[in-house]
Amino acid sequence: MRRLCWGDARMKHSLFAIAVVTLAGCATTPQDCDPGNRDAGFINKAGCVYGGHYDQRVQERQAILVDEQKANQLFRATYDALQQESTQVATDLAAQQASVDRLSGSVKNLLGEIRSKAAGNQQIEQQITAVETQLQQLQTDMDAARASGTAMPALQQRQQVAELQVKVQDLQQALGLR
Repeated sequence: MRRLCWGDARMKHSLFAIAVVTLAGCATTPQDCDPGNRDAGFINKAGCVYGGHYDQRVQERQAILVDEQKANQLFRATYDALQQESTQVATDLAAQQASVDRLSGSVKNLLGEIRSKAAGNQQIEQQITAVETQLQQLQTDMDAARASGTAMPALQQRQQVAELQVKVQDLQQALGLR
């Protein structure tokens, strides 16, 4: 049986290789341990493995991924809240526009009634024509604003229709209908 001794050449080479790999592991830094670096040699990569730099890099990347996933969840929640609010605003706007349309229709009906009662009174008919023209212009402005996607503020629409309604009521009083 052969006895192992320090003098054996293979043993010396093996110990030398182990020492080099061990020292290379101590000499590597996390910046040197990029898995995508194809220029790194075997000893350098072995040093990264034995030095724990690859594991450290994986843990850092996992922490970054978890942080990014949390940020993504916050962005999604914010986006969902904005979508809900947008839907609510659109619903409210449609309801307000419908209300203004009903009010405008009511003013038109009153004007028709006043026109039939004021037959022959040119002064009242001129006032009715002026109010009808203003109402038609307001309706045209509202329709154009809706078509362009920049609807007039509902409060402004309501205010303008209310002003016309006051004028119609004045006409009613002038004819003694009210």
